[in-house]
Amino acid sequence: MNPERSPSPDSPAKQRGRALHKLVLEGEAAFAAVFATEPQPDAHPGCLVTLDDLKAKAFIGIAFLGYAVGGIVPGNDQARWRYFKRFQSPSVTGLGLGLCTILLDFAIKTATLGLELLERLF
Repeated sequence: MNPERSPSPDSPAKQRGRALHKLVLEGEAAFAAVFATEPQPDAHPGCLVTLDDLKAKAFIGIAFLGYAVGGIVPGNDQARWRYFKRFQSPSVTGLGLGLCTILLDFAIKTATLGLELLERLF
């Protein structure tokens, strides 16, 4: 063996040879500690395999954040309708909270002005 010989590039065949050597001669525990097996989608039902799978399962808030930051509204009519229906149309809860906030603000300001008026009179 020539110690000055430059190492040859790592090839898939060499990688498989090292893996087989580790498994046969050193055992499954040593093999598992060094080499990982590729996950199989069949072993994990419901896992996301492709980018389309991820897009289909993406959280709507992420999409909305992207639209808000990018200033983008969906291109087709159905997606645009879902977007506006979900994020632009007020809900009953939203209207209730908004109305309660306005009324509470009005009550606080009225009470504050009433207390100031009472202080001036007495």
